[in-house]
Amino acid sequence: MDAAQRRGGPAAHHLARAPHTTVWVPALPALCVRTKVNGFAVWRCGGTYHRAYQGRYIVVVVD
Repeated sequence: MDAAQRRGGPAAHHLARAPHTTVWVPALPALCVRTKVNGFAVWRCGGTYHRAYQGRYIVVVVD
């Protein structure tokens, strides 16, 4: 486990069942729906999923 994982930083989020990308957005697009994936609260916006993180939203990969 590296330092970022111990702090709960981005590396930890990558390992947590809903891996994130490096794409960040300041706000969600219109008509997003809140849902859960693998126990994590995410927003589904069309075919893209976002997760709130540090005051922004990061795109997560959902299989």
